[in-house]
Amino acid sequence: MKTTFLSIITLIVTLIFASGCITPPDHPAAEMDLNAGSPDWELIWSEEFNGTEFPAETWTIAGGNGFYAGEEWIPGWGNGELQYYTDAPENLFLADGILTLRARQESITGIAGNREETFSYTSAKISTQGKAAWKYGRFEIRAKFPAGKGLWPAIWMLPEKETYGGWAASGEIDIAEGWGSTPYKVAGTIHYGGVWPGNTYAGSHYFFPETATDASDFHVYAIEWEPGEIRWYVDDALYQTKNRWYSEGVDYVRIYAGAHQGK
Repeated sequence: MKTTFLSIITLIVTLIFASGCITPPDHPAAEMDLNAGSPDWELIWSEEFNGTEFPAETWTIAGGNGFYAGEEWIPGWGNGELQYYTDAPENLFLADGILTLRARQESITGIAGNREETFSYTSAKISTQGKAAWKYGRFEIRAKFPAGKGLWPAIWMLPEKETYGGWAASGEIDIAEGWGSTPYKVAGTIHYGGVWPGNTYAGSHYFFPETATDASDFHVYAIEWEPGEIRWYVDDALYQTKNRWYSEGVDYVRIYAGAHQGK
C-alpha cells in the first residue's frame, strides 16, 4: 500500500545557525485550500538563540559517530561521516543571537558501538526529537553554511517516530543541503519509498544568482508543507514544488541541527 507521508527537519552543517523559526498555520491543515495560493501563516514557535544558555528545554545535543540498527552498529550514520559529535564549547556555542555549530580537525577518542575509536574530526548536532514536533506549516531557518572541501551542510526533517519502518520508509524532507566544495548551489530533496535499500528520492538544485552571495553567507531556507504538496524556497524565491510521492504515513516532525565532516 502506498500512501503520502508526513515528515520532519534536520540540520547537518559546519554552520552558523541563527533565527530559526517554525511557523505552521493556526487552523487544521486538512482545511487548507491548496488552490488559493500560500496561506497567511501565524507564528506559533520560534527559536532566536538570544540567550546565553543553550535552550535545553527544546533541543538535545547529540553525540558519537553512529547508531545501532537492531544489534548492528552503523558507523558514520550510514553516510561515511568522519566526525565525532560532542557538546564541547569549541563545537557548539551561543553568541550575539547566533548558534554556531563548528566542525574541527582534531583528534578525539570516543565510544563507537561497543568499543573505543579515535576520530580526526569533531562537530556538533542538536535535535528536538521528543521535545517539540509539528505537522504541516512553513518551516524556515536562517543559516550560514561553511565552504571548504569535505564539508556537508544540510537542514532536513525526519519523523518523530518511525511508525512505518526505518529510513526512508517513514520519509525525510531535506530543506536545504549543500557541499562545501560547491557553495554556489544548494539542493532540496524528498526521500521516500521503502526501508533502505528499497527507498528512492526526488529533488532539485537552487543556484545562487551571480549577483548574489552564495551559501557561505546568511540566507533563509524554507519549505511550506501542506497536505499533498511541499514547496522549497531560498530567500522567499520558490524553486521547487513536489506533490507526487509515496511512503507510509508519519504524523509528526522533529528538528535536527548539526555539523559534520564527510568523505
